[in-house]
Amino acid sequence: MNLRDDETTIQNLLDGKLGEAEFIRIEQRLAEDAGFRSLYLSYAKSHHLLIERFEASGIQACVASPGPIVLCRRRMAMALAAVLTALATAGALFQVLKKEPSAQLVFGPETGARLDHPEGKAGGDRMWPGSSLELDRGSISLVMPSGVRGYIEGPGRLEMESPTKLVLRSGRAWFDVPEGAEGFVCATESLFVEDLGTQFGVIADPGRPEQVHVLKGKVRLHPLNHPSDTRQLVTGEGTEWIHNELANAEGPVAFSNAFPSKVVVFSDSFSDPDGTPLHGKAPEAGAGPWTLTRGEMTVRDGHIDTRGQRRNAAFAPLLEPRLDDLTHIMLMTIEAKGPGDEGWAGVSLYTGDVERIFVGDPNGPVGDWALHPAGAETIYACPLLSGKSTVTLRYNYRNGHVELFEGSTTTGTPLVSQWIAPGLAFDRIRIANGSQLDAILDAGGNEAEVKMYDTINVRSNISVRNIRVSVLSAAVASAGSR
Repeated sequence: MNLRDDETTIQNLLDGKLGEAEFIRIEQRLAEDAGFRSLYLSYAKSHHLLIERFEASGIQACVASPGPIVLCRRRMAMALAAVLTALATAGALFQVLKKEPSAQLVFGPETGARLDHPEGKAGGDRMWPGSSLELDRGSISLVMPSGVRGYIEGPGRLEMESPTKLVLRSGRAWFDVPEGAEGFVCATESLFVEDLGTQFGVIADPGRPEQVHVLKGKVRLHPLNHPSDTRQLVTGEGTEWIHNELANAEGPVAFSNAFPSKVVVFSDSFSDPDGTPLHGKAPEAGAGPWTLTRGEMTVRDGHIDTRGQRRNAAFAPLLEPRLDDLTHIMLMTIEAKGPGDEGWAGVSLYTGDVERIFVGDPNGPVGDWALHPAGAETIYACPLLSGKSTVTLRYNYRNGHVELFEGSTTTGTPLVSQWIAPGLAFDRIRIANGSQLDAILDAGGNEAEVKMYDTINVRSNISVRNIRVSVLSAAVASAGSR
């Protein structure tokens, strides 16, 4: 550009007349071109002096009908006010240009995370060099200053060392590196991975070997403790760090590269007319009707409950998709009035005929919400929830982590959590109640040999208003052979 063009461009900048593309181009020139920056500052100073002189003249608004001169002055005042606003905006922009570049973050559904920034930096939607992200659950997408796109799944920890380097301490990550951004690095605790123009994925899950997989293009990597052992991987290849050495990874792998969608696999709000039997009733969403295997339950006032001393149990099948390594989160939200006596009552998830997870009131005097994975210890909610409540169970197929939250989302702090078996795929749901004696007999005990308190045969009650089971289904996935 010549001087006249530059002057016109700067005037348009101060007047706020530039389009988005031109504005971005001027940002770059202000950061890189000292001559253009000097010309801009000269114009900005002139405008500022004009404003000072105008304000010092003390022009007042007229009460009488304004004449042409007053109208002219008013127009000038409005124009100068616009220039002042544009000048302030441009000045703020110029200060931003001198700051360090940052990575932009977007948080996905059902995500809980904490950001920690270096001194002098802030922002709930960005990372700076020196920032760290603790991803308790869920996922985030990010865009690096160079244009590299990433998708990170928790639980995990991510650190930003520089505008071109991330460190994945734990979790899973997918990256897409555009042309011109080659050289981007994602390191782990053991590996240094440098992009050479590609799409690639990194797995750093606790308790399993760290892995790198190239989905398109190529990467170069080496162990951090052995820099000379450099490997280059191309499309479809993968490696893992196991027994302190690099080895070919085996089997297929999939990476999500977009936020999941919530797919309802079961839902029932029990809004049927009073007296509707639960047996044979179709839920609002599900793979089939309820089947009563014990007792007799009917809809009453928009609820299904296990009232009375009768023992009750009813099952309903879940729709697909089933959980797998990609679609790995299941959520179950229950709105109910919790029980409060010596027996047990609640909602369970099943795989075939095997009970996997119970949510409700287990046997005992506490009479409150608890989480009881099959074969594991019962853990009560903390703080205790009493009376009418909404709780949500979250299960992670990949690592077996199960959590219970108050409310209908899982973004906050869990009431209780437990590690159980990973890889469970649920296909049925059950509402049931019983007594301590029922539980003993179900476990193979002999009623004649049981000598406990009188409350051993008290059956509890739960009144359920709504049940919804969902899975977080991966919207887009990239798969590579290992």
